[in-house]
Amino acid sequence: MFHRYRRGLAIAVTAVSLLVPAAIPAPAPAGEGVAAAAAGVLQNKVSLEEAIKIGRNIYPDTAKFEQFTSDYTEYKGRGVWHLRWSNSREPGGQCMITVSAASGEVLNIDIYRGCRSGRFDGLPAYTRTEALEKAKQVAKQLVPDKFTQCIPAPQDPMENARVFPLRNRTYPVMYNYVFLRTVNGIPVNGNTITVGINAETGEMQNFNLSWEENLNLPDPAGRLSPDRAAAIFTETGLELAYMYFGPRDRDTDVEPRLVYQLRDGRFLLDALTGKRHDSLNGPYYFDVTGDFFGGGGGEPMTARAQKMPLTVVEQEAVDKLGKLLTADQARMKAEAAYSLPPEMQLTSKELMANWSVPGSKIWSFNYTDKEKRLSLNVSVDARNGELLGFARYDNEPDYRNAPEVKLSQAQAQEIAQNFIKKQQPSRAGQVVLRRSEKELGPWSKAGDERPRSYVFEFARMVNGIPYPENGFSVTVSSVTGEITNYQMRWWDTTFPAAAGVISQAAASARFLEKHPLMLEYARAYAKWPAEQTDRAAYFLLYHPTNLWPAAMLDANTGQEIDYEGKPVADRRPAFTDITGHPAAKDIDLLAEQGIVTAKDGRFRPNDVITGKELLEMLARAAGESGGYQPLNEEDDQQLLDRVLSLRIIEDAAGFDPARQVTRIQAARWLVNSQGFGPLARHGEAFKLAVKDAGLINPADRGYAAAALAMGYLTPQDGGTLAPNRPVTRGEAAGMLVRALLAH
Repeated sequence: MFHRYRRGLAIAVTAVSLLVPAAIPAPAPAGEGVAAAAAGVLQNKVSLEEAIKIGRNIYPDTAKFEQFTSDYTEYKGRGVWHLRWSNSREPGGQCMITVSAASGEVLNIDIYRGCRSGRFDGLPAYTRTEALEKAKQVAKQLVPDKFTQCIPAPQDPMENARVFPLRNRTYPVMYNYVFLRTVNGIPVNGNTITVGINAETGEMQNFNLSWEENLNLPDPAGRLSPDRAAAIFTETGLELAYMYFGPRDRDTDVEPRLVYQLRDGRFLLDALTGKRHDSLNGPYYFDVTGDFFGGGGGEPMTARAQKMPLTVVEQEAVDKLGKLLTADQARMKAEAAYSLPPEMQLTSKELMANWSVPGSKIWSFNYTDKEKRLSLNVSVDARNGELLGFARYDNEPDYRNAPEVKLSQAQAQEIAQNFIKKQQPSRAGQVVLRRSEKELGPWSKAGDERPRSYVFEFARMVNGIPYPENGFSVTVSSVTGEITNYQMRWWDTTFPAAAGVISQAAASARFLEKHPLMLEYARAYAKWPAEQTDRAAYFLLYHPTNLWPAAMLDANTGQEIDYEGKPVADRRPAFTDITGHPAAKDIDLLAEQGIVTAKDGRFRPNDVITGKELLEMLARAAGESGGYQPLNEEDDQQLLDRVLSLRIIEDAAGFDPARQVTRIQAARWLVNSQGFGPLARHGEAFKLAVKDAGLINPADRGYAAAALAMGYLTPQDGGTLAPNRPVTRGEAAGMLVRALLAH
């Protein structure tokens, strides 16, 4: 358990620690630390003894640890103490604190207190809102001056939409909070205070300070207004495009959909020039906040297998395979379409799915020469042998050296277009150049931008609308003009007309409502740096936030959809109809954990809950996989399969999604959801002290008694259970919260 938990925590901490500037070195091996200490401690103000006292003041429980080690590292005269306390005996535990030797400032804390049981159940003791106040207190205590310069970061949508596995967890729920440094009231990317709070105890679990000295920020005077930035986004931010989300194993009764998506995948607007930065072909990479992206005996196994009838889907697969080219037939087609150099030998072949064309397959053949200096791959459509692509890799040249470029990008583009026309004359006129890139190598570190090759992406256009999944990719050598890579993606299918789609202006407004533009000093990294520098370059940018898990809209409805094409429910619904309701706090608590959602901002607490609604809540609360789970509605069969696997219901006969739920039905499902069903089924073992016990079916007696004893249900007026009374949605929320808190 210890290793699993520590690994998850380490991943979370590392993700934050990657933002630490070069001035804060990583821990060195102990031997290096000692050597560095001898030369470096004198340059700094904080001794090891003082650093230990700082660490113990922050976390007095370090005195309970039996082991202690330390390291010292230094970079350009700035030293850091790395302090580690640990226990080898159960329940274990470890504390690591990093202290600046120059200022005594705490840079990083990582605490694991150990856990005897290794099990956690139910809702955590602290809500995200309550834990936020504790995170603020930690930041104020550790770095008060820096914290006053910070604002809370936009909440991570993955955190908002997270469904914690609330039953049989082997780790505590953790909340992580990021506070962004601001200058001139504008957030500075990569400069953060991060605090992790254990939601089970309310205690700090980790802390990280990422703070760059001597910032080199552009003057924000004269920057575009937010309204002007939004207007530019409306004009250029989104594009109407076709995209396919359906099954990949068939090509009947499916077709691409129309969506609005970010043009080129990102929108990075320079707030000072009003021009968009090209993150693909421009000179910089940008970091911005909230971005994404066998049996025995009897007859032989084969004889028995031949007698086994195939299922419908298995027979369909066999029939489809029988319509494909054989490997030899496909190879002849491949070698006729692409002239192999002399002495090339076939090394492998593979029949695989063509993910660009649902229901289709590809024959892929790999070749090499005797000296293994040249490698080739050629692929053809397994149905008709049409050339789909080839890739050539020459192992002979030294790719570390800059090439002798003989072709310009324009000349290479003409070669690529002529090749497509020759291969696919009818389709060549249906594509447009989507983007082009240069293939660079190690020489680019010195500022030499001579490309080894040019890469061109052509997208298919249908009804004047791009379908980026279809088209051509062509790579042209800048030295020889040879085409070293060619790929065609083309699906002969029907496309919906664009009639009835919402306007780009309306789509932009809806997109910005979900993903508002953020003004930020964004860290920029040169793709081909001419020289190394310790100071990061910053640009003042507007960009949309919270792009995961959705950055698309259904073009017909304007509904936000995820990368599977499914509607995305509100990540954290703000219900408009629960104020003053007795179950308001319970509803908010379930919403915070992602267990309940709202389509229209209403929870409808006084409506009677249906079987589907309650089972959805219980399934989300009992989820065992953890991590991000989109809160989309499931169809009835999916829900049935899920609640059966979770043993919330015993058999499909108990599933009626439209039926109103009674109190006794709720009791049964709640008890099952918490894992007590096998015991509750022994009703004769329970004493049921309610006045209307005679109304309860003997098969439900144990469930009623267990639900009352655990507090899931409470007796009604007069000491009755009222087993057949319908349950409202508000009451169901209260029941579920009590069940989750009962552990």
